[in-house]
Formats: sequence, structure tokens, C-alpha cells
Amino acid sequence: MKPEQKIVISTPLSELWDSSGPVDGQLAEDLDEFGIKGLLEDGATLVVANVGHPFQWIAPQGRLWFFEHEVKPRLWREGLMLEDCPGQYSYVARKWLSPSRGAIVVLDVLH
Repeated sequence: MKPEQKIVISTPLSELWDSSGPVDGQLAEDLDEFGIKGLLEDGATLVVANVGHPFQWIAPQGRLWFFEHEVKPRLWREGLMLEDCPGQYSYVARKWLSPSRGAIVVLDVLH
């Protein structure tokens, strides 16, 4: 199977990959709104992990927009109900560290 054909089968993730194959890295910590924004402003990579779908790697020029307009209104926090989120889904953010790529913000989709 080609890497771009692989789909996410469960979250939290145990591995990352892109169209060229496995991405070296490991889970470092959970993130809140301020942690995500700081990492993105510093140039971190942003990827969405939605079970049943391939990873969605967000283009560098669209990362902050995607965070502000798509993620921020849906970022999971204590007491949040999915029905309170636009589209009734939410995101849990986790920081991964990769020796070759630096920080990667992984957004697990909750439905």
C-alpha cells in the first residue's frame, strides 16, 4: 500500500506518516489553545488525524487561518459537549517531536 493511501485507524496515534512514508517522531504532550498557537507561529507543522481518513497535512500558508477558523471554535476542553461545537465535532491537540521536522501539532478529530 502506498503511504498516501493509508488511513488513520485509531487515536491517539502511535505513528505518523506522509506521502513519502513514515515520519520519525514521538508524542510529547497535550496542547491547549495557547500552546498550539505558539507552536504554529514558530513554524510547526499541522496535521489532522480523522479516523477512517488519510492524514490531512495543512499547508504552511494556511496553518494559522485553519487554527483560528476551524480548530479554535472546536478545541476540546473540560465540559465541552460535541453538540455545542459547529458541525458537532471537536479536536484534541497533541504535540509530536520529530528529529527531522521539529514540532508537529496533531489534531485528533472527535465525533
